[in-house]
Amino acid sequence: MKEGLIASFLIIVVATAGYYTYDNYHKTEEYYTKVVTEGQPITLKRENGETFNRFRYQLESYKSPSVSKKVEIDSVENQPFKKDTYLKVKFSQEEGVTSLEEIKDVPSDIKNELDRL
Repeated sequence: MKEGLIASFLIIVVATAGYYTYDNYHKTEEYYTKVVTEGQPITLKRENGETFNRFRYQLESYKSPSVSKKVEIDSVENQPFKKDTYLKVKFSQEEGVTSLEEIKDVPSDIKNELDRL
């Protein structure tokens, strides 16, 4: 009986620690940004040695009007973003930018900050 309780307790401790580690590693926050510069052309290499081009952007992004972060974003292959495009960026402390999408509707308080850029 005592060994069963100890084993159950250890399983709970390990499972809880694993959950918090996983959650903190994969936790993302949403930021909004606006393309205000021309992207820098870069050439990347695939595993098979083939090269391809993208455009890299260093952009100020906002989680709220008082919380901002500089993010680095690459465009899709051979397609730069259009200037004044709004993007929603998911950012992880561990992984950096994990996803982005072009959007039309930006929260008004954040849009005001982005339009000042």
